Amino acid sequence: MNSPDGCADLVLHGYGFNRVESFTPIAPAVGKIIFFNSFVPHFTSVNDTIEDRFTISFNLRPVEVNDLSFPNNHSVSPDNRIGENSE
Repeated sequence: MNSPDGCADLVLHGYGFNRVESFTPIAPAVGKIIFFNSFVPHFTSVNDTIEDRFTISFNLRPVEVNDLSFPNNHSVSPDNRIGENSE
């Protein structure tokens, strides 16, 4: 992958103090990943290159931990929540 000059920016849309509208452009770069809340309005600017644009998007959500064990075979102490090896 590459990000040539003129490729589309990610633009976050929001409102600041006194409902002042703001647009925050974020230029793409090789190796860059951007995380933001899904409720933030966003869009991309026009891709002014002859190259294809690729976008990967996904949603993350917390997973509720119902027990005190983790997949890496460590247990969590209920007193201090510090991992201890369960061997």
